Amino acid sequence: MRYVFHQYLSGWSTSEIARDLTEKGIQTKLGKEQWRSKKISYILSNERYVGDCRYQKTYRDTTVPFKQSKNRGQEDMFYASDTHEPIIDREAFDKVQALLQERQERFSKTAQLNIYPLTSRIRCSECGSFYRRKVRNGAIKWVCAKHNEDTHACPAGYYSEERIYDGFITMVNKLRFGEERILDQVIAKLETAATLYKRNNSSAEKMSQSIAELNAKLVMLEQLRSKGYLAVEVYQAQARDIQKQISNLKADRKNAFESVIQGMLDEVLKLRTLLTEIEEPLEEFDEKLFYEIVKDVVIAPNDEMTITVLGGLKFTELI
Repeated sequence: MRYVFHQYLSGWSTSEIARDLTEKGIQTKLGKEQWRSKKISYILSNERYVGDCRYQKTYRDTTVPFKQSKNRGQEDMFYASDTHEPIIDREAFDKVQALLQERQERFSKTAQLNIYPLTSRIRCSECGSFYRRKVRNGAIKWVCAKHNEDTHACPAGYYSEERIYDGFITMVNKLRFGEERILDQVIAKLETAATLYKRNNSSAEKMSQSIAELNAKLVMLEQLRSKGYLAVEVYQAQARDIQKQISNLKADRKNAFESVIQGMLDEVLKLRTLLTEIEEPLEEFDEKLFYEIVKDVVIAPNDEMTITVLGGLKFTELI
C-alpha cells in the first residue's frame, strides 16, 4: 500500500501503477494477478489506510426486496478518526486526496463531450425509442425520446441517472457476490448442451473421418517419395492438394462445432471472467465494465429495468 501511495505522489497515474503491479507479479488481496485502475483509485481514497473509518457507506431498504445502495445522503454517515493503527501517514494521505481531486477536476474540464455512458444504450419498453439525457432542476434525468417530444405519444416517464446506475450496480453485485452463483449454474448447463451438440453432430464426425483418411494419404505419399517411387515434384503437387483439402475440412468442421450454444457459452465465460476481477462489491458506477458486459437496457413504466448482458442473459431490477 505504501508503494501505491508513493508512486502516485511521484506522478504516476492509477493505470500506470496497476500495470506495474501486474507486471511485477504482485497479487491482489484476493489473489488475482490482474490489477485494475479502479482498484488503485479505491486504495488511494480508502480512509482505513490512514487509521480512520467511515461508517454506513451503504444502506439497505427497509422493505422487500431489501436492496442495498450507496449512501448518497439518504442516511446519516459517521466518520471516526484514529480507530486503528495507520499504514499511511496522514500528511501523505491528505496530499493524495488533494491530487485525486485536482486530477478529477482537470479531467472533467477537458471531457466536455455530449456522449455519455447511457447514450443510445437504454430503450423504452413501450415504443422502442432510445432514452435521452435531460437536466431538470439541476438533476440528471433520462427520458424516452418519444415521450419527450409528446407526452401523449408514450406513457414512459423520467428516471434519474442515479437510479439507473444503482440498478446496474445491484445486478453486478448479485452476479459476483450472490450465494446463488447464477453464472456457474448457467455455464454448467451450457457446457452440457454444447457437449451433447458436438456428440450428436454427424456431419462434423464425417468430416473428422475424412481428415483422418487424408492424413493417411499424406503418410503414404511421404513413404513413396522416400523410397524413390515418386518424383519430388509430383509428391509436392499432390501433398499441397491434400493439405488444402484438410485445411478446408477443418474450417468446415470448426463452423459446424460453433453452434449458437457454443457462442453463448463463450460469452458467459467471458462475463464471469470480467466479474471475477471485481474484488469488492461495487459502490460506484463502473463505465468500463458497463460497456464490456451490457448489450441492451430496456426500461418499463412499472420501474423495471431489464439488462441484457453477454451471452444474451437478461436480468431485471427495480429502479
